[in-house]
Amino acid sequence: MKKDITLTIKGLHLADDEENTLETRHEGSYFYKDGLHYVLAKEVNEGVVTDLRLTFDEKSLKVRRSGEITTELTFEPDMVHETMYRTPFGSLPVKTHTSEYYVNLQAIEKGLIEGALKYKLYVDGNVNSDATLVFKVEEK
Repeated sequence: MKKDITLTIKGLHLADDEENTLETRHEGSYFYKDGLHYVLAKEVNEGVVTDLRLTFDEKSLKVRRSGEITTELTFEPDMVHETMYRTPFGSLPVKTHTSEYYVNLQAIEKGLIEGALKYKLYVDGNVNSDATLVFKVEEK
């Protein structure tokens, strides 16, 4: 896979019988090192730039955001991972409990990686939402 990529992330959150879907696309770079795949990109939301890093293999995915909002979420099947979600207004304890995770690396030679996961998101100790995340890494 070439270094220059487009990252597409689609998230679906179900909370209090309300469904919220968000899809974002980012230009970025890809590299592979020591058995891990890395995707680096910049996320721009209302003029605020956040660095985004995905680190993954066939067993787990880590999503790190750093900037005004800083967090590192870890998704690994049948595991609960805790972290802090830091914003300019304060920090909140967050947990992820991943029920499913899949990454397809079979098309990597053709410039494509796809992955998906299902998880529960806990904020401040309470279930905030049931969520699905789908990501796609494509060569430019």
